[in-house]
Amino acid sequence: MTEAAPSLLYRVWAPFLAVFGVIGLLLLGTGLWESAPSMDARLKIANAILDHARANQQVHGRQSQMPWPVPVDSGVEERKTLFLAKMLPLVAEENDRIRSERKSVIQGGRPHMIAELAEDYGLDANPPDMARLLRRVDTVPISLVLAQAAIESAWGTSRFAHEGHAYFGERTFDADAPGLEPRDAGGFKVKRFAEPKLSVRSYLRTLNTHPAYAELRKARERIRFEHRRDPTAEELLPYLTPYSEIRDNYADIVLATVRANDLGAFDPVTYQRN
Repeated sequence: MTEAAPSLLYRVWAPFLAVFGVIGLLLLGTGLWESAPSMDARLKIANAILDHARANQQVHGRQSQMPWPVPVDSGVEERKTLFLAKMLPLVAEENDRIRSERKSVIQGGRPHMIAELAEDYGLDANPPDMARLLRRVDTVPISLVLAQAAIESAWGTSRFAHEGHAYFGERTFDADAPGLEPRDAGGFKVKRFAEPKLSVRSYLRTLNTHPAYAELRKARERIRFEHRRDPTAEELLPYLTPYSEIRDNYADIVLATVRANDLGAFDPVTYQRN
């Protein structure tokens, strides 16, 4: 499929993207492109997002939507760059949302708000078990999220990612739930989402609520209590065995992805609202 030619406004600004990456971010946020920019332009924008994140340990709201799908025919390094730039702001934003919820629990927010959070995280709200709630309302290392998304979506090029914004291969056995049917398996569908951010949200909710990851949540809580810091991807990986049919080898594959792509560099990144 050939890409539409970029608008005149984009062609005027394009030469500046390589030098002033932030300009690209502002243009992206204001939606001034009339059509999809070229691959070269997308890569400049993506690199600007990632360079800014590495240098400043933050992403901004204007970066939250890099709307173009990762092309199936892109080169390996291009694919990784586009995918990380697309997903990093979304993961940072969702972790920021969870961090805000966690703060409300710790500070003893309004009772009705805490009750709603408890229900949202699969707990009895009358009264909520605050210790269990705090164990569930917590963030996941960005590097771990990015690595799993990369593996489960083939760096954003899978059919499920393109057709259903599904980046984590989450399954549903509900016949009425929105989903995509695999071509080589049956009995379930892969969840589909209206936008990529909702895929990230669903994945985080799965780790924070599903019984299969109870030990992961306990380990995360223990690390916070004993070391007063965020857990690392490597520390939580042993508890991800149930996520994949690969089972015991899955943690090794995820860890290799984190290390090979230096995803740990993104763990300190925070989300800054505009």
